[in-house]
Amino acid sequence: MMKLYYSPDTYSRAAQIILHETGIACTLVEVDLCHQALPDGTDFHEINPKGYVPLLELQGGERISELAVILTYLADQSPHLKLAPAQGTLERIRLMENLNFIATEMHKANSFLLCPRIDAAVVAYYRQWLRGPYEWLEEQLSKSEWLMGSCYTVADAYAFVAVRQAISLSINLDDLSGVEAFSKKMQGRASVQATESSVLYELAQFL
Repeated sequence: MMKLYYSPDTYSRAAQIILHETGIACTLVEVDLCHQALPDGTDFHEINPKGYVPLLELQGGERISELAVILTYLADQSPHLKLAPAQGTLERIRLMENLNFIATEMHKANSFLLCPRIDAAVVAYYRQWLRGPYEWLEEQLSKSEWLMGSCYTVADAYAFVAVRQAISLSINLDDLSGVEAFSKKMQGRASVQATESSVLYELAQFL
């Protein structure tokens, strides 16, 4: 059985959502990011030298890091669900574009706000600047039901978790009605409800 190394209220929730979507059997192993330790005291760096979650361990012992890659791998295990377009298609390239945009412009970019040493004025400016990616998301959602069109994909799970983090970091998304409707629609999915948790956080020292 596969293992997913995760920490509550982090982006690893997106991988958990897709596990519920696919029904793939997977053991969850909680990681204490503050102490970089597993429940049995094992140093997490021995499992993932990068020191962050999620990390997916396959049945054979191979490990996959980077959330966008993990999501794509999980989707490919259940191709009939169409959580990712088929390999070799232009639609697959579009999915990769979206996942990489979310990973860099939403997920990683938000980490700047988690540093306690940044001047308040700079933080206020940066919060406004960080609206840009969510305005892009708003534009995409104005054209179609889901980020990739009429089909729900792993990109939607990733974008949903990014939106949740943005709200927790006080990035103002109040006037983005498409993003709000998207979030409500996501919250209605059984897979999301199964992973429901409190406000997202990430520890800056591990980003």
